Amino acid sequence: MAVDVAYVLDILTFLVILAIGIRILTSGKNESNIDPQQYITSGQQVSETYTQMAIDYQGMTAVLGELNTTLEGARTENLNIQKFGRALSSVLTRPVIRGGVGEKLLEDMCRQYLPDRQWEKQVVTDSDAPSQQGGVDVLIHYTNVDLPVDSKFPFEAYQRYINLAESTMDGMNEAEIDNHKNAIKKQFKKFQKSILVKVDEIQDHINPPDTTDFAMMFIPTEAMYYSVVSEKNAINDQNLVSRKKGGKVVDSMLLDVMLEKKVIPVSPSIFYAYLEVINIGLRNIAILDNLDELRRRVELFKQKKGTYAAAHNKVGENLEKALNEWKTEDDRFKELETNADKVISALDTVSVEESVGAEEALDS
Repeated sequence: MAVDVAYVLDILTFLVILAIGIRILTSGKNESNIDPQQYITSGQQVSETYTQMAIDYQGMTAVLGELNTTLEGARTENLNIQKFGRALSSVLTRPVIRGGVGEKLLEDMCRQYLPDRQWEKQVVTDSDAPSQQGGVDVLIHYTNVDLPVDSKFPFEAYQRYINLAESTMDGMNEAEIDNHKNAIKKQFKKFQKSILVKVDEIQDHINPPDTTDFAMMFIPTEAMYYSVVSEKNAINDQNLVSRKKGGKVVDSMLLDVMLEKKVIPVSPSIFYAYLEVINIGLRNIAILDNLDELRRRVELFKQKKGTYAAAHNKVGENLEKALNEWKTEDDRFKELETNADKVISALDTVSVEESVGAEEALDS
């Protein structure tokens, strides 16, 4: 309820004046003993007090005005947050839109970390399937096989379980606590069942040798991923699944059952690590392809080198044969040259002797 501050100040002023009057009346019965200045001083004090209270009231009014403005802004922001929360809740609780969000996140990660040629979306992995509808969300091409990745998000079952698990048990008696824990167990079992249903759906996309002999379940929230792979649930019970095996009922960890069915759960952070491994593998494959090309070129060079070496050796042999023949002919030529020199020398000697004889005959 609002209080009128001015009205309160008027009452306080009246009470102060009344108190002063009573004090004067009781201070003595002889009117001559009362100092008139006392009335003046008391009135001034009352006036000053009232003035100060009025100033304080104005300051307080200004502060309250600012506070009201701030509170109104906070109220507006709170309403906006509530509207956003309702809108987000609406998105998450609509199966079609929710599934689209998971698929969109999966596609965005592949688009960001993989070359476009290395992945496709909404692909039917069974080439003999009568319909091409209902394909796997993402198919990653890796060497000669494809890796199917499907986004599964059983949000309703998870939300029912987590809402119960996060609700407080304060103020509950022992029986109520037991009932609450049993309700959590029941919802967790339903959550496990919904996960296994999704696992069976993903198994349909595993078709070796065209695909790997395993597939990935992309869980778009880290919280639900850890609820799937953790060993215990919110009330510290084992994350066990009961199933028939070998004619008897056995309990197995939920993660072990998924791996046995060749379906590997991955969260966004885990899937990012897988993408990095795939990228490294693709780079190694590219290096190997380059090495194969290098080996091919080296082998071709060896062949060319062998052909050249054979031709070079043949030329060398021919040159060596020609050189040997040249040396033989050179020796013969030198021998011929020597003999020719002897003949020429002999002919020169004969010519000189004949010339001398002719001259002597003429003289006689």
